[in-house]
Amino acid sequence: MALLIVCPQTAPASSEEKVHAYEDVLLMLKQLNPCPVCGAETALAEIEPHPLHVDFEIHGYLCGRCGPIKSLVVLRSWSPRPLH
Repeated sequence: MALLIVCPQTAPASSEEKVHAYEDVLLMLKQLNPCPVCGAETALAEIEPHPLHVDFEIHGYLCGRCGPIKSLVVLRSWSPRPLH
């Protein structure tokens, strides 16, 4: 059961707004990177450059129960190329 604490000055007025506020809290509590094996939360463990594409990198994720479980190829947030 989640506890929702709402400041009286920012409390939603209608019941529809209350439902949306509750859904927002549930989304914040939802796991961002669940383990595909056991469902536990995973953590970003390593970031490596992609071996073939300079604009990409490989993110390795670790589960506390299962160990290393997945890797994702993502676009780099910065470019290693010099700006001319």
